[in-house]
Amino acid sequence: MEYYKSSLKGKIAIVTGAGRGMGEAIAKKLSIFGAIVIVNDLDESMMNKVVKEIKISNGDALGYRTDVGDYLQVERMVDEVVSKYGSIDILVNNAGILRRRESIEEIDDKEWDLVMKINVKGVFNCSKVVLKYMKKKKSGKIVNVSLRLVEVQANLVALIIPHLKRQYLD
Repeated sequence: MEYYKSSLKGKIAIVTGAGRGMGEAIAKKLSIFGAIVIVNDLDESMMNKVVKEIKISNGDALGYRTDVGDYLQVERMVDEVVSKYGSIDILVNNAGILRRRESIEEIDDKEWDLVMKINVKGVFNCSKVVLKYMKKKKSGKIVNVSLRLVEVQANLVALIIPHLKRQYLD
């Protein structure tokens, strides 16, 4: 375990939906392994809490309140991160919403459009913008987390992080 604590040292990781739950756990774990973590969330207070907790644990983190469903906001965030740090090495598309409903009849068009904007368009926007930088340097990893996976949070963090470490160590 000690060996891996610096395995991502200096790597820049953006984690969307990192203000709570799975995203928070992934952001904190990436930080433990040495990554500089960009904590992204719409809930600014939760985002700032995660950034503060990472910094208290001697990690390096920066918060960006960005609506991943808005291409221009994503582009601005990524451009600012690259301007500040020089690159992006890891993108974890974790942002997602789902309202608990008994049946499809209970979901109105407005709610469905919001789910698609965050869960689908958000992944597209973030991946598209980040990919242009990753392609330039011919390096980088994109991890997509689906809502179904959120139900087994603790186990997934244990599975995702070692996979990222292997990718950078091999």
